[in-house]
Parts: sequence; C-alpha cells; structure tokens
Amino acid sequence: MVACIADGPVKARELHALLQELDKSVVSLLEAVQSYLGSPAASLAGIAPPEDWTPHRRVSQHALSERIRAALMLPAVCRKLGVKWPSELTSVLPIERPGAESQAVWIAVLGWCAAEALGCLLDPRHRDAAAARVFDALRLREPLAELLAGAGLEGAGLEQEKWRAVARIRASFAHSSRSSAPYSWIHDPDVAWAMGVHQYEGVTYVVKEHFERLLGWMAFRGMLDAAAAQPPDLERISTVAEEIHVRAASMETAGYNVEALEESDTLDVLHESEQKKPERT
Repeated sequence: MVACIADGPVKARELHALLQELDKSVVSLLEAVQSYLGSPAASLAGIAPPEDWTPHRRVSQHALSERIRAALMLPAVCRKLGVKWPSELTSVLPIERPGAESQAVWIAVLGWCAAEALGCLLDPRHRDAAAARVFDALRLREPLAELLAGAGLEGAGLEQEKWRAVARIRASFAHSSRSSAPYSWIHDPDVAWAMGVHQYEGVTYVVKEHFERLLGWMAFRGMLDAAAAQPPDLERISTVAEEIHVRAASMETAGYNVEALEESDTLDVLHESEQKKPERT
C-alpha cells in the first residue's frame, strides 16, 4: 500500500519510516491517556470511562494507524476517480496532491485521527461522542491550534482560522450523528462561529468559505472509510463529492441564508421518512 501512495521506491522508504515513527508516538499517547482515564482525575474532568470499561489500547492503536494510512491513500484515490471538489475543500483536506498548505492539512488530519482513537479508547461503542468529550476535557483545542499556526496555516485571518480549523475537527465528532444536516449544527455556538454565522439587516447568513470547509470535514470520516476499503470504494467517494456540491450549490443559490439550511434539513428528514416506509404488498 505504501508503494501505491508514494512516488517511487525512495519516497516509499521514507514514508514507511515515517509511519513507524508515528506508530511509536501513538503507543506513547495511548498509554498515557489510558493511565489518565483510569485515574480519579478523569472523573473530575468529566470523562470517566463506562462502568464496564476494559481498555483496548491495541484496538485503538490499530484503528489510528489504519486511519492514517487511509488518509495517505485518499489523495491518490481522489486523483484516480478524477472527482472535482469545491475549491475550499482542497485547502483543508488531503484530497489532491499536497501543495503549499499540506503541512497544516496533515497536522489537522493527524489531530483528527488521534481524537478518534482517544474516543475509541474511552468508549469504543460510542467513539465519536467519546472523542468530543475527550477533546474538550483534555483541552486539546489550544495545543492543536498552535501546531496549525506554527505550520503556516493559511486563511483569512490566521489567528481566527487556526481556531476555526480546530472547531471543524471537534464538530465532526460532536455532530457525527447528523453529519449531513447543516441546520442542526448552528445550535452549537462553536460550530456556528466556525461557519461564520452572522446577521446583516436582520437576516442570518453563513460565510461561503467557512461553510464549505466545514462540509468537507463533516464528510471526512466517510472519505476515509471509502479510501480504506479493499479495493477503495470509488463510488462512495463520488457520492460524497456530489452531496457536498449539492449542499454548496444550494447555499449559493439561497445567498448563504441560514433559512436555506433549515429548509434543506426538513427536506432531508422527509426524504429519510419516505425511504423508511415499508413497501406495500
């Protein structure tokens, strides 16, 4: 698999060495967090494990390693498919050949993969919700934001963009159960801010760039699942891209009015209800 995502044997060897170093760091991270979760301090922080908790550090370690490998596969899979993404997504996700912004992109990806693994360690049955809890309780927001800033994160207003990048990562866990329902997200002040929700002349809007970037991060889990499949699930990647385009185009047509999000969510709920109706015999 390494050979598939690297440009030649030299790059493949370098990548293999990098993955080995990452695996070592993963082990250290999970050991430290497992020890913390088993201490009284975790209860005080609000992230006490379930009563029947059995730590599965190796499971979390394997899941994290596989996520990283899937993320490394993703650009090649997307290029093979030739899918066209909204321009804002290519600046925050590894879906094209790495460019000038790739360092910050990969730091964000690694942060996401680590948060998911920590959620798996805390509660593998509800890993997304657990990941959001760990993210908040361990106060991962600030160190991750500083790492992104140090990597030269680009965007309109570096200081704000690093915090928006972190908010997008957290949102993908906190709202994973409704990852395709944008209107539901704005009730979380953190996510509303990440989307650039604001008022102008009594009407509430979102900011195009921020909204599209959040759409991409909310779909990131599905992209990784598709890239990790054997063989990669190109149809699913294509479907994800189409859904993002539809959302983005719908908001553009509506002038980025938040009311359009509410109407979109309502239609989605109705569509899901129709799909769940039993067939008449």
